[in-house]
Amino acid sequence: MLCGLLCLTVGAPLVAADASADELPLTTLPGEPANQFTRIHQRGADRAFEKGNYQRAYRLYLKKLAPKGDKHAQYMIGHLHHHGLGVRRDLPRALAWYALAAERGSAGARMAAEQLTRELDEEERLRADEIVAELMERYGDRTLLVRAIQRDERELRRRTGSYVGNNTKPMNILTGNGTVTGDQYYGYIEDRIRFRLQLLGGTVTLGEFELIDTPEDGPEQGTEAGSEQAEEP
Repeated sequence: MLCGLLCLTVGAPLVAADASADELPLTTLPGEPANQFTRIHQRGADRAFEKGNYQRAYRLYLKKLAPKGDKHAQYMIGHLHHHGLGVRRDLPRALAWYALAAERGSAGARMAAEQLTRELDEEERLRADEIVAELMERYGDRTLLVRAIQRDERELRRRTGSYVGNNTKPMNILTGNGTVTGDQYYGYIEDRIRFRLQLLGGTVTLGEFELIDTPEDGPEQGTEAGSEQAEEP
């Protein structure tokens, strides 16, 4: 049964990857760089882990990064569950997160999943199967890509045209990379949709998923995790 689980997550990655689990690139959706706020959370989570503040690291990995497709964060959640750091030790859940992290072909994440599989009995492996199916439905690349495409299409539907006022001055839009015209901005979105559809390879249709936005990027709010425990699905 678990062989099927691993084949589901890493048998046909959307983007080939040969990095070990601790060398996964700073990406969220396949083939796309993380934005500045996501990178801040990535650095914050890793620093918290290095300092032994495991509850804070766990919360950042779980709440800020894993829902965006951050494979390093998903691997680290598995690692924390594996060793009971900042969260209760749960080997089937650790295995499920390792398998999810291996979705894009990470050799390190896959090795961690295979090694932990050998430590579990049949009942625990079946439980890991159930958990990874839930995780894939929420955080798997195909799910996140479809949701991203839906958000882009919603943005395109808001378009009122690239010209405003007396139709002689192009509309300018401020983006994270500077100011662009409306034509450039919406052209970029259309190109991004085509790229994401190519990654999906025609394996799903947009109607298969309900639009559920991932958490908003931005500086983390709230207290330190030393006095609170993150809740995991």
